Amino acid sequence: MIRQATPKEVADLTWAAHPVTKVDFPEILIIFILAAPLCTVIIGIPAFYVLKFSVGIQLSMHHFWILYSVLLMCFLIPEAKRRRKMHKPSTKRRPALLADIQSRSVKEETLTITQAIRFREPEHQMLIYMLRTADDRVLVQYDYANTITEEDEADHEPSLYQPATQLTVAMGVTSRHVLSAAFSGTPIELSDPHDLTIHVSDWPKDGEWLDIPWDDLIAHYAKPMRTRKAKGHA
Repeated sequence: MIRQATPKEVADLTWAAHPVTKVDFPEILIIFILAAPLCTVIIGIPAFYVLKFSVGIQLSMHHFWILYSVLLMCFLIPEAKRRRKMHKPSTKRRPALLADIQSRSVKEETLTITQAIRFREPEHQMLIYMLRTADDRVLVQYDYANTITEEDEADHEPSLYQPATQLTVAMGVTSRHVLSAAFSGTPIELSDPHDLTIHVSDWPKDGEWLDIPWDDLIAHYAKPMRTRKAKGHA
């Protein structure tokens, strides 16, 4: 069934199709302005006195702040680029996403799920599920509720995400980008998650349909590190 997209669904399609492919200087400047005062109080001022009185390095306050600012920017720029890469859309998907935004139409469909495997993001333990449909397509879904941060590590509750045999989705008509999904039917048995070993920029996108065959997913996304190193030295 094809219906009119809700404002939230249009916003989600717009986010998925966001065309920014580089970090703009104004964004870096804003991050620097916001982060600098806090970092100055916590790191900058103590570091100046440690260098001057404990280590014995004689720096004028003027030269110290120049050095400190450069080092801070060296940290902020790579971090901003890393975060952008996580949300950077595929160039192949963007025209279809833009077509869905223009038409403001979504399609509702009930899929039959036959298998599910999951991959674990190493830093915050977020799980990425890959669902195999009866017609042998592979859908990616992120389980954000499983993410563990330093703030909620002590009282983190287990995620309720449980794949089942029926999945009702709302997705873009042209892009087939999944905007919402709800499981029903019989729960699917899950094996232990595989650790992601590929770079964050190569992770599959949430709501994306993969072109990789089902039997190749583990080898592609969870390739053993020792195999990569051995191959690199060959």
